[in-house]
Amino acid sequence: MHSGIVKEVKSGDTIVVVGPPTTIPPPELNITLSGVIAPRVARRDTQDEPYAWAARECLRKMTIGQRIEFTSPDEFGGRQFATVMLRGQNVAAELVAKGLVAVKDKGSGPEFEEMQQLEAAAKEAGLGIHSADSNEHAVRPAVDRDFDVKRWHRSLPARQPLSAVVEWVRDPCTFGCVVVPDFKYVLVNLSGVAGPRILRAAAEGEAPQPQPFYYQAKYLSEALMLNRTVELHLESIENNGTAVGSLLTSEGNIAEELVRRGYGKVVEWSAKESASGVQALVSCENEARKANAGIWSGQEAHAARTSNQMQPVVAIEVRSGDTLYIQPIGSNAEPTMVSLSSVRCPRLANAKAKEEGMAEDEPWAVESKEWLRSHVMTQDKLMMKVDYHRMIGEKERPFVSLFNSKHQNLAVKLVQAGLATCQPHRDNDERSADYADLLAGEGQAKEAHRCIGGSRPAPTHRINNMSMSAEKAKAFVPSLQRERPACVVDYVMSGSRFKLAVPKDSAVLTYALSGIRTPSHGGNKAAEPCGPEALAFTRKMAMQRDVRIEVEGTDRGGTFLGQLFVGAGDKNIAVELLRQGLAWLDERSASRSDYFNQMEAACNSAKEGKLGVWENYVEPVAEEEEEEVVGHSKMVHISVQHVQDGATFWVHISGEEGKRMLQQRHSRFAQGDFAGPGAGGRYRINQYCLAPFSDGQIYRAKILERLQGDKYKVLYIDYGNTHEVNAADLEKFPGDKMDVAEMAWQCKLAFVDAPALGAEYGSEAAWHLEKALMGRTDLVSEIVSSHGGVLSMFVYENVDQSPHSSVNCHMLASGCVRNISGRGSREIPDAMRDAEERAAKKHIALWRYGDSRADSDEDDRRPRAWNSTQ
Repeated sequence: MHSGIVKEVKSGDTIVVVGPPTTIPPPELNITLSGVIAPRVARRDTQDEPYAWAARECLRKMTIGQRIEFTSPDEFGGRQFATVMLRGQNVAAELVAKGLVAVKDKGSGPEFEEMQQLEAAAKEAGLGIHSADSNEHAVRPAVDRDFDVKRWHRSLPARQPLSAVVEWVRDPCTFGCVVVPDFKYVLVNLSGVAGPRILRAAAEGEAPQPQPFYYQAKYLSEALMLNRTVELHLESIENNGTAVGSLLTSEGNIAEELVRRGYGKVVEWSAKESASGVQALVSCENEARKANAGIWSGQEAHAARTSNQMQPVVAIEVRSGDTLYIQPIGSNAEPTMVSLSSVRCPRLANAKAKEEGMAEDEPWAVESKEWLRSHVMTQDKLMMKVDYHRMIGEKERPFVSLFNSKHQNLAVKLVQAGLATCQPHRDNDERSADYADLLAGEGQAKEAHRCIGGSRPAPTHRINNMSMSAEKAKAFVPSLQRERPACVVDYVMSGSRFKLAVPKDSAVLTYALSGIRTPSHGGNKAAEPCGPEALAFTRKMAMQRDVRIEVEGTDRGGTFLGQLFVGAGDKNIAVELLRQGLAWLDERSASRSDYFNQMEAACNSAKEGKLGVWENYVEPVAEEEEEEVVGHSKMVHISVQHVQDGATFWVHISGEEGKRMLQQRHSRFAQGDFAGPGAGGRYRINQYCLAPFSDGQIYRAKILERLQGDKYKVLYIDYGNTHEVNAADLEKFPGDKMDVAEMAWQCKLAFVDAPALGAEYGSEAAWHLEKALMGRTDLVSEIVSSHGGVLSMFVYENVDQSPHSSVNCHMLASGCVRNISGRGSREIPDAMRDAEERAAKKHIALWRYGDSRADSDEDDRRPRAWNSTQ
């Protein structure tokens, strides 16, 4: 005799027996009871023979999960026939005695004769298949597999458990159940637990791969649940008709057993509704973690899991209706992008594609983003719980639940408002802990026909840019000053410059804080000390916040100027920037403000504390008036020797005026440092020397900077270009070369501001200037000022000295440079203003996106005593 455990009962005469679990999965054997024939159980779309279900149920209740003994099987027709004994009794004889199976005609021996006698007694008593009555009541109803599970679930009494039989174990946590006596087939995912599963093939032609412990977990589920009568608790129904629920036997909840053995982990979104509850399942998981059981084995010790892991955060920026940047409260870490769990909002189109007419926002996308912004940016504190992670592109992104001060899940409220839909998930996928509430909220939005769930078309959005021109901006100022409408900071361009939205007027505008200047954070210009910090401070304080503005006026580019207030305390951002030492006070414009006293006090406080930009500040000392080396507004002939950038160049000045200027310069030159190198052969900054150039010739030079590797950066004083030279190649400046002062004059195009060479359009600007000046013998210049040894001039062709034909205007027309801003801008000639305006209207180079110049470009507002650390 052999023995095994009955795993499954397929019909009234066929069972599945498994051997000891020495291997996973253990060996199985399909056995048909010898000597008897049972009525056939229906397959899909067919009907049972009379008493087929009764015979199968009788055999199931008698043998399922029991250890049986059986004779060596005889194979016939591809089936294994054997005599099965349960606790010493012939199982087939029990079925014959109840009239549920028929004895085969052929047979012999005492066993066959006994079953014939039992069959005769059953016939005489009219039992089962031998009954003379109609057999209609002996046929079970057809199993209903095609019905609306959601509607059927709603028709059931709330939280009423159902009786069911587990007919199929698809995977460790998914079971096919027949609800009796309704005979409805329901696919059920266990609530509160996710087990290992078989993953899809990674590539075509490869076999699907099971996750670790998949077969052990499935064997446990089959051994404990297959063909068992269970108490079914249905908690929710997925959109695909799959139910989420708990399966309970007399021994408890199978979910707890799977988690306790390390064959599953707790899923909080469904654990809240599980018959066991969150705490019981978490306790089982911690037990498995501690024992390193199952999926927790072979790893380092795991921290105990809690059922409520919340983190206080603050929102930094909302990107769409379901995605935003957050930062933990009290942390200076980089903001993290997160998405709301298990919801999908309409998508916003790419800004550039939208401008080019290549894409449009999905309906309700703008409203969805604004709803989330208004609910998170007005909260000083949000509570966040990470539900799961997903790979988005090459980066892993947290998917989270956000809760407001009333402990309400914002994703649920967003779905209820009809501005988002529930994200469909595969069975047992990780999802929001409040997924059932999300599904209910989506149903409410559809029933109420709200936004996405309704038939009403989404609003169209046409935005009016009030900073498109100076005239348009100026005309809008009285309305802003009179009505003071609510505004939203749409974007922070720099520490003191913003893009504001005015929802009431469907308008956007560029806005700059008056009375202050913040350091440049980079972009088209090299970053200054504290520039990135100023930008980060302003972004954290004002980005996408509801703000109040007090407009004082506009500039020539259409930028609105004034003060900006944010938060419940109505904090003035300009004052806060000054208090943190992240801005300079511009007394010229600040003196006209009603908030000058506050701004001055904040600035002085930061200056005294050596905060931010004032860290290396020293009090100014009186400067000697620079010696006049040239009579202003005189025409001189020049030849350009070197172009430094788009506005700066070095020249030789010829003629009598050039000689006079060199003679006047010589007295200062003669006082220079012409001594030999110091100890160790080191040269000093601003020390004169002789240095070779790449052409092999030796030229007069001056030390600008000491470099690593015993090298120096030198300026060739007769030409204006620079070069890196080894210390060993430098020579002492000879006395016979001191008769003539530096022949190269550093010059700058008057009223022109050019980007640095490394900045955007910097090299293009230098190329345009080099093309206009180098190699020309017909150039004259009008020197308008000199400061620090730099001559500011207009450059003309000798044949045409009208302002509109100057090189200054030519460079402005290229769009690669701009007119200066600030105090000196009042003296800019009209011809230069016209040239810049033409480039701006054509959107050339720097003007391709309009006027992006911020207050931080106004270099003349920097305190003269500023001691740069660069």
